[in-house]
Amino acid sequence: MDNEEWIRLSRQALYQAHIYRHNCNYEDYQQIALEEGWKVIQKKPDAKKSYLLQAMVWRIQDEKYRTQRRSREIATAVEEQNQPTTTFSEEEELFWNLLYYEVQAKLTQIEWIILHHYFHYGETLQEIAGHSPYTLCQLHYWKKKCLFHLQEFYQKEKVGD
Repeated sequence: MDNEEWIRLSRQALYQAHIYRHNCNYEDYQQIALEEGWKVIQKKPDAKKSYLLQAMVWRIQDEKYRTQRRSREIATAVEEQNQPTTTFSEEEELFWNLLYYEVQAKLTQIEWIILHHYFHYGETLQEIAGHSPYTLCQLHYWKKKCLFHLQEFYQKEKVGD
């Protein structure tokens, strides 16, 4: 198995775990992510697999707490600047930290899962299309919808200050 195939299978396992997550509690999500991740890791029997599995475990365990912590940090930074963030990397970071907030509520479940791969994992829309049943046209539409809701969120935050 070459490295490209390994990356594709790893992402597919995480993608399946994300889909499962929306229909279960947090502990069950951790379990399914580990099981799916382990199936993929067993296909690449080299020294890297234990590190990759551990990284996957850490990401899952840390996700909930990191989201809450970074949300507070970014909210404070935006408040101090008294203006919306403007660079793309800050926008990506803010999107991830709004995981449990209103932007998520305005997107359908599958839109959220796909966009989460774009903003958090840094996959291109073409890469996402390669391991999901959605077209590039659909993915572009969801990205625009997501950015629209981000702008709406910024405007509401500015008015609220």
